[in-house]
Amino acid sequence: MRSSGKFVSRSKQIRDMDTMLNMLGTRQALKFEKVLNEFWEKSLDSSGYNSSMFGFKEKLVTLISESLRKAIDAASTRQLVIYRRSGLFRDAMLFDAKQHVDIVKEFYVGTKVDQTVSHIINTTVKEIQLFRAKDVKNLYKLDDSGYNDPAPEVIPEDPKEFYEKRNSFRSEVIAFGSVHTGLNYGSTQITLAATKGGSRIISEDKGEIELHKTWISRRDTKVRKTHAQHTGADGQTVPVSEPFIVAGVPMRHPGDTTAPMSLWINCRCWMQDSWRKVD
Repeated sequence: MRSSGKFVSRSKQIRDMDTMLNMLGTRQALKFEKVLNEFWEKSLDSSGYNSSMFGFKEKLVTLISESLRKAIDAASTRQLVIYRRSGLFRDAMLFDAKQHVDIVKEFYVGTKVDQTVSHIINTTVKEIQLFRAKDVKNLYKLDDSGYNDPAPEVIPEDPKEFYEKRNSFRSEVIAFGSVHTGLNYGSTQITLAATKGGSRIISEDKGEIELHKTWISRRDTKVRKTHAQHTGADGQTVPVSEPFIVAGVPMRHPGDTTAPMSLWINCRCWMQDSWRKVD
């Protein structure tokens, strides 16, 4: 009888999570791009930056909430299927876990939305101000623009040419970031709900087992040093109820926005769950 194991392989975990990220992220990015372009257009035709004037804040709240909810639902549902197939969890335990996640999801979304929306609005207003001032140097230093091209020497004369290209990048950063966070949060919460906030459960055929999570990166040249294999979080394994320690900072999962932005923005990392029998 096995005394430890992984629920799915590393490659399957990355493939499955990437599929959900790309599907949900692409759909949401198009919506964010439309809202950002609309705000730019109306702001440039107006002397003020009152986001409520154009319904900008309300639209962002709706989109961020939608992105997080869909991602949490997708990840938690997938995790339930994996756990059910493993035979280590009782059906009643998993049913209760799903009910719990549905409750905490709304609290989590509520706390994250205000923070995220405020940041998006502040950055967008700064963009417009710097664009009007033709301050190229500082405009391209804004932290979440997602703009990958080298900064030009001058800002294009046509505002639409500028902001449509810029927003096509930025909308992906916002959408994929929200979905990525939601997917990792959903995976984490369904496990914590099943273990009642701890790391151990009683399995009918194996007795007491402890659940662990392992940080997995892409192991390519784009991975930041703090997330990479040998120099960062990749391969770090902890009980599911404990945080990873990344560059000295506790992180509950990849994409945990309670950490400094440098540790989660544009993150592509996932987690792999495993179990071991407690002696």
